[in-house]
Amino acid sequence: AWEGRLISGHDSGLLRVWNVSGDCVEVLKGHIRGMFAASGIDSVLAFAVCGSRLVSGSADKSVKVWAMEPAARPWAGAAFVCERSLLGHTGRVEALAGWQDKVASGSADGIIRVWDAVTGALDATLAGHSGNV
Repeated sequence: AWEGRLISGHDSGLLRVWNVSGDCVEVLKGHIRGMFAASGIDSVLAFAVCGSRLVSGSADKSVKVWAMEPAARPWAGAAFVCERSLLGHTGRVEALAGWQDKVASGSADGIIRVWDAVTGALDATLAGHSGNV
């Protein structure tokens, strides 16, 4: 949830923003629809709020950072802006945790990566798990 709105992810790779009345007010497109789309390869599996940004993780192995600043994107028809893609995982991104302007992404590759959501810089790589994170 963010500022009275609910955000949901889907197997299609889309995220939707809903108002409290149950209306879909925005559709976010950014995770790829690859040749394996029928098998859920682009499914949105996790998302988190990091300061003024929404971060989504997908079976396409990417983390997307979306601008949510009210001044930059009024709700009347303006789309969320996908500011950047955070790449480096070799497995689907299954978990995200955000705090301030940082996000930790956990993947089926057994790695946790800590990113700066503002700059896209990779701050740390935490390896040691033998399975999905």
